[in-house]
Amino acid sequence: QDFLEILIWGRSTERAGLLADQLRASEGVSISIAKDLPAAAAAADVITTVTSAREPVLHGDWVSPGTHVNLVGSAVPTNREVDRALVARARYIVDYRPAARAAAAELLEAIEAGVLDESHIVAEIGEVAGGTAIGRRDDAEVTLYKSLGIAAQDLAAAHAVYTQAVKDGIGSDIDLMDTRSS
Repeated sequence: QDFLEILIWGRSTERAGLLADQLRASEGVSISIAKDLPAAAAAADVITTVTSAREPVLHGDWVSPGTHVNLVGSAVPTNREVDRALVARARYIVDYRPAARAAAAELLEAIEAGVLDESHIVAEIGEVAGGTAIGRRDDAEVTLYKSLGIAAQDLAAAHAVYTQAVKDGIGSDIDLMDTRSS
């Protein structure tokens, strides 16, 4: 399903505006700047955080039932994009369990606080995509996907895009070994 509206919030309104301007030129969907983060989060069906903030920018009590949250910014065990309340209430899916146990700061903080344990990770994204694990069980469930950036998955995605581009006859060949400056 296509998105009808995109709201962008950032700690820097100016930088959020620049991103909105870039997206407006290519996306063909309503894009605006959210001034009130809690209200924007409450209204969202999908939330994606892309931040290296040390303290949570998104709080669980702002997120409405049925929302899906993607955490794709922080990949170190000291930076938390969301609070433990959101981690605890969400169906928690990761790209790779060992990486999450080592660097998913939101999860690690909730475990350290005694709110949950490692069994809170219900699946890896490949299990959901492959149909061996369930992502969302009902329309009211909050789901959360924590991506830490797994190189093998990135390479597989790049290969899929490359293969499709070759099949469709689009793109450009670039010789990365050519050291001549342009």
